[in-house]
Amino acid sequence: MINESDRQSKETDMQFVLPDSIITDMSETGSVDDTFLAFASPEWKAWPTVASITKLASTKSPIALTFNSNVAVVQSMIASLHDLPRDFSAAAVYTNDSVPVELLAKIPPILHRFLRRLLPEDMLAIASVSSWKPNVNASWLDAFLKFDAESVALPGACNPDRFPAAGPEHSIIRTDEFLPAVQAAADLLKLSSAARRCIESGILLLWDFLDESHEISQTMEGKGSPRTADYWHAIMHRREPDAGNASYWFRRVGSHPAFDVLTDKLILWMSELGATESQKSLARSKVLPKGPFDPFGMVEFSTAAIRNPSTELNNTFRMVQYLEILNLLAWTCSHSACTV
Repeated sequence: MINESDRQSKETDMQFVLPDSIITDMSETGSVDDTFLAFASPEWKAWPTVASITKLASTKSPIALTFNSNVAVVQSMIASLHDLPRDFSAAAVYTNDSVPVELLAKIPPILHRFLRRLLPEDMLAIASVSSWKPNVNASWLDAFLKFDAESVALPGACNPDRFPAAGPEHSIIRTDEFLPAVQAAADLLKLSSAARRCIESGILLLWDFLDESHEISQTMEGKGSPRTADYWHAIMHRREPDAGNASYWFRRVGSHPAFDVLTDKLILWMSELGATESQKSLARSKVLPKGPFDPFGMVEFSTAAIRNPSTELNNTFRMVQYLEILNLLAWTCSHSACTV
């Protein structure tokens, strides 16, 4: 924790880009001690470009951005951001945490910034734009994901939008910005080449780069720990959606050890993310009907979720699929041969 004098110094240097309505409300309560910069509309359509933010802000001090329109939540995020190390290069404050503690511990910290899909309700901060000369046409999210970022999460149940869709979805990130960031992080891992490629395929899938994920998995048939590339291949076709092709690849996978972890932990992890009893019951009926995790049940569950968007069934599937993806990433990191 930083002391009060450090906090005052840090707050003087921090800049916040917030909806103008939030700044008005905070001014009325006398809680505006930092540099606050307003944008006119709280409605979020896409993360703004680096250029648009730096036109508002000084590039010499940290800039934090959120589209959140809840004053109390914004104040909590600002307080949490101030408690991070003074020398952070980038940081995120999530309005809720979507990664179970056990899974987070199994995945190297260099990958943590890729595990939680960022939402406009979160706060992203970058220490100094001038020090790293980004692509000004990149979005604020593109820029953030290049850093080995700090993170903190507020308590609360997860927004379903935190989880990838059952079917295909257009990524909100530029491919030419995201892929090099993922590859650079994976290259730092002391894992086999096959394991690193599997991790790249999985992260790309998590962030809706289905074609790019497929380019990796389809060239790695039978590789992984064991056949992990085929598992990613199956998930990609499930989201495509191509149920028949997904089932074909799950048959090629056979009995992956990661299934056993889901058998034991899925419901526990769902509870940790704030799932309702109804959602947990639905997950049991769809993917744990006889006890062991059923990947073919997941294919059927996916088909039903795609046909019924904006329902509890769809939201439940998205949470289960997200935990499935994190579990396979954790398995790969924990059970792959090192290169040294």
